[in-house]
Amino acid sequence: MLLGASYDLSSSEFFEYRGGDSDGSGSLIGEIKDKWSLYLAPGYMIAPKTLFYGKLSIEGGKVFVEGNEDGEATESASKKFNGVGCGAGIRVLAGENVFVGVEVMRTNYSAESIGDANTSTGTTTGSIQIGYSY
Repeated sequence: MLLGASYDLSSSEFFEYRGGDSDGSGSLIGEIKDKWSLYLAPGYMIAPKTLFYGKLSIEGGKVFVEGNEDGEATESASKKFNGVGCGAGIRVLAGENVFVGVEVMRTNYSAESIGDANTSTGTTTGSIQIGYSY
């Protein structure tokens, strides 16, 4: 059983919406920062040094949105998003306390309104892991 938390120091594009104006111009771009998660991951040893696990998480972050029309900034806003994630992974002991692994997660975030845009989005992430187990 794995239980943990994570905090992402990077930022990434969360959504992009183009052509919202009556003439088809304009855009709205959202970037997520300060992403965090709390997770529970029950697992099953499929071999003496190999763990397969499923993962459930609650996740959140702050989305910063910038809109523009004809190349000029017209609005900016920020909003906190929360969501629920699920995924699976595999970890293999590569030494006495060192492990390597891969994981895939899908997170669906809450539907929110930011300015004139209504968003309902999610993320799919993959990771390669190298870690130390105490």
